[in-house]
Amino acid sequence: MVLTEIDPLGQKTRPDFEVTARRLGIAIVDIRSLEPAGNRLYYRNGVGQRVPMQRIYNRATMRSSAMYPTASGYHSANFRAVVGGRNLA
Repeated sequence: MVLTEIDPLGQKTRPDFEVTARRLGIAIVDIRSLEPAGNRLYYRNGVGQRVPMQRIYNRATMRSSAMYPTASGYHSANFRAVVGGRNLA
């Protein structure tokens, strides 16, 4: 599981992210950095390895994510199509 948000380290609620990530043992990932491949989503861990996402703890809304471009051109419509509100496993 990963905690996703738009610019999580720049949010006023960053301390909340840090505590949640530490207690749950999960990564904090900027939603704009997700990498799609087929029907899966990946993120890069601290050493740059590509890690498949199994579950998402998402704080970002689809409406707010549409306002921010991604490096891969991946946007909220594609995110909904891949995730569809289900477990990614």
